[in-house]
Amino acid sequence: MVTPNMYNAYPRGTMAVKSHNPHLRTYKRSEDMATNFAPNTNGESRKRSREVLCEINSCVNQEMLEIYQTVLQCIEKFRIEMSELLRQKINNIYMVTRSEISKKLKMKDEEREIIVQTNRNLEERIYNLVTEANQWRNIAEVNVSEANKLRADLHEVLTNIREEKADQQIPEAESCCSGGEKEEQKELKS
Repeated sequence: MVTPNMYNAYPRGTMAVKSHNPHLRTYKRSEDMATNFAPNTNGESRKRSREVLCEINSCVNQEMLEIYQTVLQCIEKFRIEMSELLRQKINNIYMVTRSEISKKLKMKDEEREIIVQTNRNLEERIYNLVTEANQWRNIAEVNVSEANKLRADLHEVLTNIREEKADQQIPEAESCCSGGEKEEQKELKS
């Protein structure tokens, strides 16, 4: 047996048209076949069957319109739900991206602060090294001038000593000559 649905919910052999019109009724197919397809000489029955067809057509159109409106409502509801879901997903992506970017920016700021502090320390060390180098250069210049002064003094002293020795060697040379004979005599005696 077939389970009832909207197509077969009426008793077998009958057909029903859903309508708000009270003139439409459930009728038997056999009656329909007999009345609609039998040659009628009567104009009124043709008019009535035309009215029935028009009413059936309007009912079908009404049902189609209701179905169409229901489908449109479902589509609109689905579109709204999907747009809301899409908005939520985009918002989630935005929030995650924003938090990741803020974390990276914070890390970059920390790195920049470390680099700035390192540069300050290096600049201070360079300044200290330059100051120390200038002090050593000044000390070296003082030492060079002292060394030059000492060299000049030493040269002067050596020159004076040589001159004195040269002056002393002349009398010694005379005494050496006479002193040499005395030594020879001493050696001979011994």
